[in-house]
Amino acid sequence: MDYQNNPYGSAQFATPQDCQQAGLHNQQGLYIGHDASGRACFSDQMSGLLLCGGARSYKGSFITPWLVDGHYTDHVINMDWKGQNGSISALQVLQNRRVINYNPRGKTSRINVLSDMRRDSPTLAPDAKLKSQSIIPLTGVGNSDYFQANAQRMTEAVTVELARFYEQATLPMLADHMGLLGSTNEQWLSFEFEMLNSPYPSSRQVAIELQEMRKSSNPNAGGFQGIKGEIDKAFACMSDPQLRASLSPPFDFCFSELVNPDAPAYVVNIMEAMEFAKSSGLVIRMLYTSAMMYKRRHLGSRRQVWIFDEIGNIGHWPLAVELATYGAGYGIKPIYVTQSYQQLDNLAPKASSIIANSCGTEINIGVRSNVEAN
Repeated sequence: MDYQNNPYGSAQFATPQDCQQAGLHNQQGLYIGHDASGRACFSDQMSGLLLCGGARSYKGSFITPWLVDGHYTDHVINMDWKGQNGSISALQVLQNRRVINYNPRGKTSRINVLSDMRRDSPTLAPDAKLKSQSIIPLTGVGNSDYFQANAQRMTEAVTVELARFYEQATLPMLADHMGLLGSTNEQWLSFEFEMLNSPYPSSRQVAIELQEMRKSSNPNAGGFQGIKGEIDKAFACMSDPQLRASLSPPFDFCFSELVNPDAPAYVVNIMEAMEFAKSSGLVIRMLYTSAMMYKRRHLGSRRQVWIFDEIGNIGHWPLAVELATYGAGYGIKPIYVTQSYQQLDNLAPKASSIIANSCGTEINIGVRSNVEAN
């Protein structure tokens, strides 16, 4: 190698010709920037995309808006904390796309994130299990997994019984019942009786455990106080009347519409305010989980692009990491937008490494640190 003429090794910036040969000038897929000649470049890989740029690096004005601005025919679910991209996508109704804004702090569509939890669903029990894992993710911190795993199990049982008893469940309804869990409240005891007579063994088991706990001389039998603490922490945001209203009937949108073969392309903007990112994390997780449940049942339906902007702010959520590895198999293309790789580790241990290695396209702008993903 001629090191004098190649001081940085064999790597070099791509020329417009390189971009052409790589297929980046094919105007399909996701916009990823411009080449040296000013021509727009696009990536049509099914694997995910990672966009990392610090504050004021112009990722929000240079690249992210293009991801929701109608340059392809996929459905888009967009995590839009500042409401910027929601405003941009409003004009897409002129392109025969349907725009749904979930904004609990303003005018909002009402969405039932448990709409698939129905009495007549043949997959009610396994779907409730997956929902409970998004409601109360395992964090792996200390001995918390014991309490969280049991909290998941109890949440799963109550979700199944709500669907069986009321035909369909809602998140506020679930939160209210989980708040009464194990008490001597008349409403809870009546519901627990239904659990005891459930055709689902897991529901009967939970009901029996709760009865034995009340009969015990130890009020913390089986670590119930720790389990209940995890449940109360998970559902704490449901005391927010604005959030409750946005997740309560009358509903005007369901993610099942995204798998309707006759439906136009949708843009769904999740516009919770950034200051509520951590407290409303449950709702953000459940919106995406609801969309995933329908999509995995209809793998041949229109592809979906999921934009996770500043996703590390919502706390622990292993499912978001797993989507980087198998999302393409469901027809879901995840896009992770973050200020640093380390923010991704809030989702799960080693998430920054897993996501970076799983994404087919990686964009770094405004680089200010030499710290790499672990």
